[in-house]
Amino acid sequence: MSGTPTSRSSRRQSKPAERYNDGALSWEQVVDLFPEMDEEDGQESEISAGGSDYGEGEELGKEAVDGSTDGEDDEMMIDPQLLDQTYSLDDVEDAFQDDFIVLVDQMNAADDVGHSVTRKDFTMTEQDMDLRETLRAAARIGRRRRKGKRRARAQYSEEVRALLTSAQTAFVDQNPQEAIRIAREAVRIEPRAIEGWSVLAGVFAELGDVDAALKFRIMRAHMTAESGIWKDLAAESLALDLPRQALYCYRKLLQINPHHEDAIWDRAYLLKAMGELDQALKGFENLLQLNPHNPNVLFQIYQVCLESSNLSRALFLYQSAFDFFRKFPPNEELFGIPSLSILADLQISVGNLEGAIQTVKSGARWLQNRSNESFWDLIEDDREFDPPGFTREAVEGQEEDQPPGYHPLPFELRHRLAIARLKGGNDAEAEIHVDVLRALDRELHPEFNEYMMEIGDVYFERGLWEEAYGAYDDVHGSSELVSRHLLTQIGRCLRNLGRLKDAIAVLEQVLEAAPDSMEAKLDLVELLEANGQLERAYDMVLEIKESRQQHVNEGEEEPRTASTEAPVFKDIEKTAITKGPATLEESVALEEQRTEVALAIYERLQSFEEAAERGDPLALEEWMFQARRLIDIFRQTRMLFPSNPNRKYTGFFSRTNVIMREARQKGVDIDQFMADISSRLRDSMQDEARTTPFPEEYSTRFRGIGFDEWALLFLTYCFRLMRRGEYLEAENILRHTSFSNIFNTPKYRDTFNVAILAGAVFTGNLQTFKEQTRKIIFQNQFNNDAVRLFIAVLGTNIDAYITFTEPKLSKFLVRELKIGQAAAKGERLHTSRGRWVLRRSKQAIDKGDIDVDDGASEEEEEALPTLGSSAPNLTGKHEYRQVDLPTKENPFLIGLYGQILMAVRSYQTALFFFLHAYELDPHDPLLCLCLAVAYLGRSMQRQSDNRHHQIVQGLAFLTRYKTLRASSNTYGEEIEYNFGRYFHQIGVLHLATKHYRRVLDIARARMHSGQRIPPQAPVKEAAYNLSLIYATTGAADVSHVLYQEWLTI
Repeated sequence: MSGTPTSRSSRRQSKPAERYNDGALSWEQVVDLFPEMDEEDGQESEISAGGSDYGEGEELGKEAVDGSTDGEDDEMMIDPQLLDQTYSLDDVEDAFQDDFIVLVDQMNAADDVGHSVTRKDFTMTEQDMDLRETLRAAARIGRRRRKGKRRARAQYSEEVRALLTSAQTAFVDQNPQEAIRIAREAVRIEPRAIEGWSVLAGVFAELGDVDAALKFRIMRAHMTAESGIWKDLAAESLALDLPRQALYCYRKLLQINPHHEDAIWDRAYLLKAMGELDQALKGFENLLQLNPHNPNVLFQIYQVCLESSNLSRALFLYQSAFDFFRKFPPNEELFGIPSLSILADLQISVGNLEGAIQTVKSGARWLQNRSNESFWDLIEDDREFDPPGFTREAVEGQEEDQPPGYHPLPFELRHRLAIARLKGGNDAEAEIHVDVLRALDRELHPEFNEYMMEIGDVYFERGLWEEAYGAYDDVHGSSELVSRHLLTQIGRCLRNLGRLKDAIAVLEQVLEAAPDSMEAKLDLVELLEANGQLERAYDMVLEIKESRQQHVNEGEEEPRTASTEAPVFKDIEKTAITKGPATLEESVALEEQRTEVALAIYERLQSFEEAAERGDPLALEEWMFQARRLIDIFRQTRMLFPSNPNRKYTGFFSRTNVIMREARQKGVDIDQFMADISSRLRDSMQDEARTTPFPEEYSTRFRGIGFDEWALLFLTYCFRLMRRGEYLEAENILRHTSFSNIFNTPKYRDTFNVAILAGAVFTGNLQTFKEQTRKIIFQNQFNNDAVRLFIAVLGTNIDAYITFTEPKLSKFLVRELKIGQAAAKGERLHTSRGRWVLRRSKQAIDKGDIDVDDGASEEEEEALPTLGSSAPNLTGKHEYRQVDLPTKENPFLIGLYGQILMAVRSYQTALFFFLHAYELDPHDPLLCLCLAVAYLGRSMQRQSDNRHHQIVQGLAFLTRYKTLRASSNTYGEEIEYNFGRYFHQIGVLHLATKHYRRVLDIARARMHSGQRIPPQAPVKEAAYNLSLIYATTGAADVSHVLYQEWLTI
């Protein structure tokens, strides 16, 4: 067995083992060796001499398995398919005789029919062998075991003994042909004549035919049942590139000694190399039973599971090993950094990001003999492993209780931690680790390129184009060899960053190195279209069509996508392209024709609207079909998506949308894609050839349908797609359509953003939810409703808490507060991207403060000294709403920032903001309640200087809250519950009980009067808390009554 793997990145799949060709000698070939069967001499063996590199990369031997023994007396049983638990010496001999008889029968059958039957003896598949073992085990049921020693050796007849003597004499006399003839006759009469097989093996060895000699030695071994012989035969079979024959020998060896660790390892490793992954996994797991948590065996299981996509099994075994070894002092040889890295990789692969983070942290702690420092688990960030000299940027108002640990973290584990943080959306923590990895010496750390490549891929998956480009550029600048994948990813990042010319240049380099790369060609077509090079894009489309058709004509297999039965290329109509200016009559006629078609489809769609709303499935299906036709007409009209330098839109596919590209790679029909883009390019070139503008009525309608009707059509269609579970397709349509210039107004932008947000909430897509709410807040400055929408749909789970307390949101709110304060004081402000900013040097929000994907470029910012209007247009200019400057500070945002501080337990600073907001709006009951909770929270902290005073202050604001809330005729249950919860927190249980019971009394009064208890009334919460008080004070019976009345479903 090999030593502990030294490979650093376990996520990198090793080159799959080359499949072995069947290398065994067939019985037909054995029979050909006999003189009287020479009529087919020269027939090529069906088992080619396909080579095997077995043994070059791994040393096979029991010395590498710790504590390896023959294990003949061990009672632990292996896979029942290898050896049933009831196997005895008698059973082993029976199994050997059964297989031996089968082989002899096959040999004789081939002899009788004159080679018409070809038998791959010793090359039976593992499934065949398993079936034979199962049938043999069933036949043993109920049979009495024969006690005693081995069966007596077979007694030969006089004729056989004479033949054997003659064969041996001929062999000694150097007469090989006569020896073969006589020995063959002897084994035909008595197949169990060991001497006959020995003579045949010896003769063919003398003749130099090693394969045949080995074959006859295997036949002889069936009569001995000795493990050492079978082990030697297996090794010799491998030396002759006969892996199937070697597997047969290993199986026979394991029938004799099921605990032979060398044989289990060699057989499983060979199965893995041959691509029989399920059988290989069984073998390694059998070995793992004999050597629990062995790192070498675990690594082999990991490789097998990686190739067979059975990651959950590998994760279970590695997690079990980690849980076992961490109970003891660390040992790098048993479970070190490589094994810990694999465990983290597996958890990331199955989506358990939090588990990967905890594995890296706790594992590094264990390896550093710091397992007792479990207090680090309470810290949400990674300050435990901050690099030396790094100072964390404190968020304003937040208190830091735990200083950084500055403990070292191996680069392998830091890389996994960075990947997990990036995939989880915690960019602030991830950037710390990425910066450490980026500072590595490239010469001392050759794995640097792989680190940054994987990090770049994660950035790219999340749509963080600038960060992805930076990571890819680090690889490009430090590597002499540049891969096609790297250049392709760089080109895509440049495209999505709006640097179309640079992206085109990069993809052209890819095509120079790989002219047949279909992926690069499709990317280049999109870029050329977005850059306005329509004729060149169209020529490339035709070139792709011709190339694909040529492949099919030549009989080459073309990689298929989702539609495997689709023709190679949809018929692309080769219509003439008008390159000269069209007349006004031609332009108007063409547009009128298209308008008539669109109106006819729209009229038919409306006829099914009412029935579709009622839920008629046939009407709904027809409505969806007609709506899709209209949507395709809209999206394929290039003039609605102009290539404008002031816009970062990059063509038919939105630059912010990687979803469609991934879908195409995973199964969208390339033929359909090429047909659509070809048709669109022809229409675009015809449209651009026109010199006459459209009539005036086209400024408010498209194809006879108003802009509002188009927007309603898109929203209705996409919402119905979401109800069907096709969220990705709906999001793709909404994102792309939002970049149309007719929807380039604040009203439509908000509409589409809210629609995408609704889909994200419906499907639980947290990343899209954060992206869209930030856009809405960013585009609606000084509008409290945008922030209220964010809070309303945020939810109450742990993901919502993380999102609410993100440093990005905190920084953004602080900046907005400063802008509002400056405006209220009458200070001069500037505008950028439709927003007021403090000064020209900081027109936009700092990088990382808030993610906005559709912002303007730097040139556009300089060109927008004032805020624009909101009228629809077809010019492609990005319009912004008129935002009036506030005349006073906003208590809502101040209170919201205080709530964020209170959520991270910074009560003292939260009180400052709450009191400031209360000063601006003393009649807000929510502010009073927040002040009461903040005072209570501060009084519970050890830094509190006068906790009793703070408790009383909290009660004062809670009383103020009661006065304001009661005046609005709100639910009495809420007020009483908050008082009860306050007293419950400080331990005054008799007062807490009083208020909790009032909540229940109010609820009972509602029910007696026939009223319904409001769903937001905290009645069940009060009953539960009250039951806890009773249970802890010994009144279990009263607690049980409360459960029966209020808490039983």
